[in-house]
Amino acid sequence: MIAIILFLGTFLAFNRIIAGIAVKGADQEKMADAMNLASGILEKAMTASFSDLEARGNSWTQTEDGCRTTGQRKVMTGSSGRDDIPYFLLEVVCPYQGTAPGHIAVSGVIPYPHIRVVSVTLPPGTTATASTSTEEVVSLDVNVEVRSTLLIFYNIAMVSQGAEPTDLLFTSAFVNGSSRGLTTGTPIMTQPSINNVVTAPVAKGSHRIDVRWRKEKPTGTVELRKATMNVLIVEANS
Repeated sequence: MIAIILFLGTFLAFNRIIAGIAVKGADQEKMADAMNLASGILEKAMTASFSDLEARGNSWTQTEDGCRTTGQRKVMTGSSGRDDIPYFLLEVVCPYQGTAPGHIAVSGVIPYPHIRVVSVTLPPGTTATASTSTEEVVSLDVNVEVRSTLLIFYNIAMVSQGAEPTDLLFTSAFVNGSSRGLTTGTPIMTQPSINNVVTAPVAKGSHRIDVRWRKEKPTGTVELRKATMNVLIVEANS
């Protein structure tokens, strides 16, 4: 009789162990599922660029598949004369159920871009006629969070009539109203397209970049066909 009682006690204890292992295993599986879901959502969120996230604001939240994704703009304090560097912290939180419900949280960082490009092309149908006065052809505004170097590439396509073969068209790039780089002189009749690149270091803040042109002589006409400007912004915070 005593042996039977001991056997039953051992059997019930063993069953409780098996049941406990099964519950623990089920909880771990739910945790793993939550981790996989959170990681997948974070991976997709990390494909966004710094500019994409910045357009959404300094702090935002969205919900997907029962999980919460938050984005917060933060700043890493600079040292030794360096500017503060902004970044976005992304966090995904996914809940899971079980004997001890909880949640899985994963996070990632989108840093301020070391190199980025901004561009502008005048829309079709834009017209402009060069004169002997210096006038703006194309422009754009950029904002940099840290001191940077701008590489300004511009292209101007034109059509001319009545000019002499030696007549020149002058072009210059300006940053915040100050001329940067060399003023180029291009023969109007023999070179209907102008390509140039200018380098300009700038401090943290907003900057206006524009390209201007001027005819050397009043004779003949020069009309704009197309104008494009690409600005490569390279962080120089070192």
